[in-house]
Order: sequence, then structure tokens, then C-alpha cells
Amino acid sequence: MKQRTKEAIKENIHNIPNFLTLIRGIGAAILVYLVFGNYSKLTLAAVFLAFAVTDGIDGWIARRFNQQTKFGKYFDVVVDRIFMMSFVIFLIIKFGIIDGEILFKLLPLIMTREVIAAPVYVFIRKFDVRVNVKRIGKTTTGLQSLTVPAVLFSIPFAFILIILTSIVGIFSGISYAKDFSKPFKEKKEEI
Repeated sequence: MKQRTKEAIKENIHNIPNFLTLIRGIGAAILVYLVFGNYSKLTLAAVFLAFAVTDGIDGWIARRFNQQTKFGKYFDVVVDRIFMMSFVIFLIIKFGIIDGEILFKLLPLIMTREVIAAPVYVFIRKFDVRVNVKRIGKTTTGLQSLTVPAVLFSIPFAFILIILTSIVGIFSGISYAKDFSKPFKEKKEEI
């Protein structure tokens, strides 16, 4: 009887949203290769945007076709951070440090959410805390996805996008960090 119960609650993680998330994770490695393979900035931006689009599509498919899983929620968050952070870090190294382009030296600012909410991503799985996706989080991701190509193309308002993404990222990181700490505060109050 116990065995059947375990099988009944086992999730089917083999679905299209999780596959798209996996593709995005592989995309991070491809992008790093392209950066140091001296591919054009146009190629980098196009490939980045192609993989970045999967972030919105996987969530839409999961909700639309009832393919949401507990694993998928965690997997998506982790892969999103790996995808964005690895690409941005290697852009900074290649174009900011090696080539000395000023705008690329400012790219760490777009990662404020990741820096502030890092403990959330580290401990979220360990403590099984559910932190739902928020509009401000999606806004931050969207701004990051616009800012990176803007910097690659040296678009005049790229500096403004960097600052805007940084500010929204700060609020997003604080919001996620607060949500993560709520269950711990509630447990403390019970004691």
C-alpha cells in the first residue's frame, strides 16, 4: 500500500517545459563557447535571445497544458541563474576585461537580484520553501534579456537599461529574500 502511494505522488518530470529548461542550460555552455570563439556580437545576441525566449515559453506551456512540477519550478530557477550569470560573466571577461570596453564593465550591475537573493537559490531546495514567480522577477529577467543585447550592440540607451535593470533587480532580490525568510519567521513565532 505504501509503495502505491509513493508511485501515485511521483511527478512526471519528463515533459516539454523541463526539456526547454534543459536546452537553456545547454545554451549557457554554447554561449560561453561562442564568446571565446570570437563570434560576432550579432551572433551572440541572436543565440542569447533564442535561448532566452525558452524561459517564457517553458512556463507558458507548463501552465497552459498542466505540466507544472515541483522539480520544474526548482530546475527553472537554477537554470535561469546559470544561463544568465555565466553568459554575463564571460561577456565581462571577454569584452570588459580583455577588450576594455566600458559598457561591459558595468554589466555586473544587472545581476543585483542574483547577488541579493543568492541564499534563496542555495537553500530553497534544502528547506523545500516555495517561492513563487513574481511579476517583478519576470520584469527583471525581461530587462536583463533586453540589456545584454543592447550592450552587445552598444546602443546609446544601454547605460540607462543597465541602471534600470539594476534598480529593479534590487527590489526583486529583496522581495524574493523576504519571501524565503517568511517560513522561518513563522516557525520562530510558533516557538
